[in-house]
Amino acid sequence: MVRQFASQPFGWVEIFKVFEIITANIKPVGLDTTGWVTRKDLSQLTENCNRPELGGPTARHARLAGQPGSQPLAIEKGRELINVITHRWVESLS
Repeated sequence: MVRQFASQPFGWVEIFKVFEIITANIKPVGLDTTGWVTRKDLSQLTENCNRPELGGPTARHARLAGQPGSQPLAIEKGRELINVITHRWVESLS
């Protein structure tokens, strides 16, 4: 599934699917402890995937309670971050 997403431009929903696959695969280690990306970048990435006020109409959810804790992230930056995470994850498997 990761390979399918890596071969095409993807949006916030697809980015989060890849995030979920990798997170499940590395358990019990948390993605935030790998050092592959900063905790701030990881938080910003997941909030933009989920929150419509950040990720726009292509975010995973239509509404979420509370206020976002981070700033909007350009989709290109989201793709860049998930690519870094994916490449580091694949490297960790070998």
